[in-house]
Amino acid sequence: MEALRAAIAAAQSAGTLLLATFRPYREKDFVWKRLSELKDFSKICDRIELDPVLGRDCDIEANLKRCADNVSDLKVLLEEATSFDQDHRFRGSWKSLVGEDIDEEFVRLFNRLQRERAALELRIENATSYAEYQMGVAAREAKPRAAASSANWLRSAIFITDPRNDRSALISAKGKRADGTCTWILETDAYSTWMHTPCPGLWITGGPGIGKSIMSIFLTEQLELKVEGPTKESVIYFFCDGQNDARDNAPVILQALIWQLGRLKPYLIQHAIPQVQSHFGMKVYSTRIESLCRTFISMVEDPDAGCVFCVIDGLDECDSTSSELVNCLLGVTTPRFKPIIISRPLNQSLTSSLSEYVRLRLDTDFEKQVKTDLSAFIQQRVQQLSDDGDFLPALRHVLHDKFMKRSEGTFLWVGLAAQELENTQLAEVETSLSSLPSGLNGIYNQVLRSIDPACATSVARLLTVVMTAYIPLSIEDAESLLGIQPTDDLTASEVMESLIAQCGSLLTLLGEPKSRKRVIRLVHQSVKDYLFRPSKDADHELEALRFQQQKAHLQLASLCLDILESFKFREGRPEDIQKFRETGFRAQYALDCFENHAKDSGSEFSSLVLRSLPFLKPLIYASDEDDKTDWGCLMHNASQFGILPVVRHALDKPLGLYKSVRGYTRGTTPLHIAALSEYGETVRALLQKQRYLPGKWSVSAKDWAGETPLHVAAVRSPTSSVQALLDYKANPNLPNCQGHTALHKAVYSDHSEIVRLLLSAGAQVSAQDLCGRTPLFLAAAIDLIHGAHGDGFCQPDTDPVLKQLLEAGSDVNRGDEYGITPLHIAVRRHSVRHTRLLLHWGANHNVANYWGFKPLHYIAGGHEITTFDEYRARDRSPNSKRADWFVPNEPNPKFVNANLPNSTYYVSKAWGDARGQLETGTKYIFIEMERVVIEMRDIVDCFKSRGADLNVQAADGTTPLMCCMYRNNMESVIAAACLLKAGVDVDTQDDHGNSCLHLAVVQRKRRLVSLLIDYGADQELQNKKGVTPADLIQLRPEFWEVLETEVKVEEVE
Repeated sequence: MEALRAAIAAAQSAGTLLLATFRPYREKDFVWKRLSELKDFSKICDRIELDPVLGRDCDIEANLKRCADNVSDLKVLLEEATSFDQDHRFRGSWKSLVGEDIDEEFVRLFNRLQRERAALELRIENATSYAEYQMGVAAREAKPRAAASSANWLRSAIFITDPRNDRSALISAKGKRADGTCTWILETDAYSTWMHTPCPGLWITGGPGIGKSIMSIFLTEQLELKVEGPTKESVIYFFCDGQNDARDNAPVILQALIWQLGRLKPYLIQHAIPQVQSHFGMKVYSTRIESLCRTFISMVEDPDAGCVFCVIDGLDECDSTSSELVNCLLGVTTPRFKPIIISRPLNQSLTSSLSEYVRLRLDTDFEKQVKTDLSAFIQQRVQQLSDDGDFLPALRHVLHDKFMKRSEGTFLWVGLAAQELENTQLAEVETSLSSLPSGLNGIYNQVLRSIDPACATSVARLLTVVMTAYIPLSIEDAESLLGIQPTDDLTASEVMESLIAQCGSLLTLLGEPKSRKRVIRLVHQSVKDYLFRPSKDADHELEALRFQQQKAHLQLASLCLDILESFKFREGRPEDIQKFRETGFRAQYALDCFENHAKDSGSEFSSLVLRSLPFLKPLIYASDEDDKTDWGCLMHNASQFGILPVVRHALDKPLGLYKSVRGYTRGTTPLHIAALSEYGETVRALLQKQRYLPGKWSVSAKDWAGETPLHVAAVRSPTSSVQALLDYKANPNLPNCQGHTALHKAVYSDHSEIVRLLLSAGAQVSAQDLCGRTPLFLAAAIDLIHGAHGDGFCQPDTDPVLKQLLEAGSDVNRGDEYGITPLHIAVRRHSVRHTRLLLHWGANHNVANYWGFKPLHYIAGGHEITTFDEYRARDRSPNSKRADWFVPNEPNPKFVNANLPNSTYYVSKAWGDARGQLETGTKYIFIEMERVVIEMRDIVDCFKSRGADLNVQAADGTTPLMCCMYRNNMESVIAAACLLKAGVDVDTQDDHGNSCLHLAVVQRKRRLVSLLIDYGADQELQNKKGVTPADLIQLRPEFWEVLETEVKVEEVE
């Protein structure tokens, strides 16, 4: 636009000429005042140039042309002044310009420029307001689309398995429920109590094979029928499977439950946003069990979630993380969450945790009803057999009676027995029926006895692999892993199929018939229990096919070593790993699973230690874990794998420990590595041999960062390493190079259990680091710290850790080196829960920080509100007036290229004074705007209820309401409204006599000026210079509409 370019050029030239003309008088206020007016005009031009909306406005262009003409006239006048100044004959007359009698033309031009600039600013304000309105409309229309996009991405990131598909597969495998069965449970007192009262949950237990999974399917279907139609209720469920790693642990279960809630009620998925992090420019969802628990609890407790029915089947098939899942379910406080757990009887610890659940025992308390269901199921299966074989009524009656007597109350026995009779001729049915043994173990014994002795060894290897492998194996995978070779008469595939056939009812195949991709599975979890039976068999045939878990894992570990030994790995050549991996499934499984089989084989692995040592380095290179490092030392490498026999082997050879550790490990000891790798047993093994190890490897040894093994263990999830170190008298109060103790590290990582252990061991609860920060300070600021260090979204409030520290006697008023206390942080973060907790434990709401500001002064926060797209645009723009928001004079690719959900967030910088004068060169975090705005109002109420002075003044007389006048965000308007509604004095004056209205007008805050006037702010209140807000408003045409007055231009002059 021509007028814009002309205006910019004229303003730059006029400024240069102004300085040149009045060079001898640069110290005079007159020169700098006029120069600042030209700079203000240049800033307006820059703003118009950067904003395409303003550049297209015709009225703005006309105003801009008039301003440009005025500046051109000034330029001409200054050129004449310069020429006269060079002529000594006229020099004296121009000196008078800086005196009392200023040339009328010069003053008239600058006054006219001021009026035109004010009119231009008013027009820009109107155009911007209209554009913002239009953008608001567009944003409201786009918000559902953006929310849907974010929700879709989060659901995709969280997805592990669709429980609907798992339920369908279970129905296909077990058959449909017999008509009339399971319905009795809906009429039991336990179910009624669970449904109609706010009890913690319902726990249904029963032995193997009595129809628990069918009961689970029935309950999910009934609950889904209940919530059909326009209702806020929803049903989520999960079917655990001990034979599938994707369905046998707590993180996977929680991910599936979160995914279902997000699918049923997309708006709830927003609770997962705080767990999204940016990793190398890509957004990643955190699957830590702590993060998943937070997300799940916050989704379920959302008021809009309604009643959530949750059914978890087969908790007994979940691994050791099942306790964390139970703790998560128990952590839900809303009575609208109604969980049902179906399982076998659990261990004492889990039974104690679930003691508050209403318990329903299928095989004892409701034996009669279970037998009725079993009779109906038998009748259904007999009818199916009769339809296929045309059985007479008498034979059907005999089958029914035999099944009832020999099944021993298990549905699974009936299914297996019916399967045996399916291909039996009618004349042989009674003979085959009489040969069927009673009970599940009888069926399994019969299958094992029927195995051909010549194939027994191969069948045993197959069963070992199927039971012990960490992933489901297809026929092709099992054939490859076992190294099945063809015979003279059979291909390798035919040999494998014959072995599976030998296993009879123990194994089943899932997938398309005649497909080698069909998955081999145990027919039921009870088969695994039977094959791993602890007691010996008197029958030698059966004893040969009895397995022990550690020995089974040892066989798999040996098999993996056989595969690894078939390839020649070269020293220091990591590329060999990729070549080996590409050779096929055998190589992939050996590289990925050997370490776990070695650990699970326990002490049995001692026989394979020497064979495994050459492969420690190749396995380090093959690992996807970031903390796997080739330390160049057997002891260090053994510690990071955590294979106890290998560690003990290294410990038995102390003379060879010192050769390759000098200067290479930078002080990192095996204890550091074992603690980092979360191997509690390895830590204990090292501690037991501590007196035989070098002194520099002691429990108190520090690495290059000054951290002890306890520091390292405190940031990891399991507590076993911390407990082991504390048992061996590790000092919890040793600081690292930053002054952090282990308690600081545990609080930083939000591990409440580790915090409890450290406090019990005597950790100093008010220890300060080099910056004066206590653990309580970090607990209050953990959201800020996680955001700054994780380059992602903030974490939720850390209430458990904060409560533990307060209960342990932490000094609630101890601040850091800048005097910032936990209460300052809680108010700035708008954390209502933390604010209430801290005030309840005696936090002083009148303590001032280094800048003289008290906690309530930070009610306006320390944030700038914007969208990611706007930040990217500002960060890219070389002319941006906010270039120092990121790294000065350099675009920040971390934020320019960040791939994060579309929403509106607060972007926070470092601490500064409460008026918004923040430090530079700091990192940023993202906090969702809606949450902060809602909680802000409650913070004011917290202070008011505690008797705090809402008009409290800082060292320079600034009040919390005045701080809102300085902040440049929408948050300040909300905070000001909350304070005014709470009854603060709108006319309080600071040390300069300025009221809030003075400051709002000077800062050009139209909304705040309007708000203050609505609450009766005195427009005639004078400051110490005798200036009133009304005087200032007269010089700001943009506020005339606020006052609804007409002011003539002559009056302004």
